[in-house]
Amino acid sequence: MVDDRDRSVELPEAMGVNTVSREDLNEAMSSLKSSMTTEVKSMFKEFLDTLKLSIDAVQVANPTNSTSNVNSGKEGASADKDTRSQGINGSGTFAPVPPPLVYGGPVHPPHIVNHGPPPKLVKNDFANWVFCIKSHLDHSSIQLMRVIEEGYYPRDPRNLTPREEADKQLNSSALFILQAAVPTEDLPHLRPFTVAKECWEHIVSLYKGSSSIQRSNYEVVLDQSDEFVMVEDEEPCDLYRRVTALAVALKDHGSKDVDDT
Repeated sequence: MVDDRDRSVELPEAMGVNTVSREDLNEAMSSLKSSMTTEVKSMFKEFLDTLKLSIDAVQVANPTNSTSNVNSGKEGASADKDTRSQGINGSGTFAPVPPPLVYGGPVHPPHIVNHGPPPKLVKNDFANWVFCIKSHLDHSSIQLMRVIEEGYYPRDPRNLTPREEADKQLNSSALFILQAAVPTEDLPHLRPFTVAKECWEHIVSLYKGSSSIQRSNYEVVLDQSDEFVMVEDEEPCDLYRRVTALAVALKDHGSKDVDDT
């Protein structure tokens, strides 16, 4: 048998190539493999170093947190919750992050139509005054009753958003109209209020009375309805107007049994 190590590869002379032994060929392949392995490792190491440098360049430092050293688990969660509730703006009421400048696009300043003084409040005719003042407010601006019903409570009074600035103007206008509608002798009752919603609620409680007073007024109207009769020589149209006024009075006191049939 002929040993493979002594065997050589003979190529035709016409090709002009020298003969190479299998041992030389194996040695060349091993050298090439080792060289390629070293080159790949070097390229991979260089890639990792470049990637690490790029990550370090864009990394943002974590904010300082008083709870970073707290142990994990229930104790850590509880301490983190307490820190958040106490550290908000130093008072635990408002968030330190200001709200966005615009909610849903630009806000146009409110346009208030001035068409004379508001209807004066009559103590013995509060229900009709409520109807008239609401009509007056809606005629001035349909946004006024919205501010009265929803209230004006800005997130940060020192940093108002455009929507809050518009609502502030509406709140001031509604408050002025309510103050002008109340009799002069009752103005001291409204002086503590700077929010139109709270002023409106106080006017209702002041003139409509407590629940017991409202119940008494309702019973008076209910007695009138029970004793309702047609006056002698009264025209049917006049009778109908009296019945309608009585039905509206019952509705004003919360009755749901009124029917026009």
